[in-house]
Amino acid sequence: MLEQVSSLTQKLLKGLMMRKDIHPDYKECKVKCACGNEFEIRTNKEEMTIDICNECHPFFTGSERSVDAAGRIDKFKKKYNL
Repeated sequence: MLEQVSSLTQKLLKGLMMRKDIHPDYKECKVKCACGNEFEIRTNKEEMTIDICNECHPFFTGSERSVDAAGRIDKFKKKYNL
């Protein structure tokens, strides 16, 4: 196919093709959280240890607390009737 197109087009097509042997291995990775949760993802590492995951992060568990500085949250709720 490359022989039928112009040399400029050939150079462009070669630039768009993936180069071989430069990409890391993409394999299963076992992730362990400090809370004890374990799950698998795909990456270039065999194992990972993390401090916070979606099972223990306050945002995802619903135990997130809002720090009210000078009544801003109440002021916002009052302004927008929430």
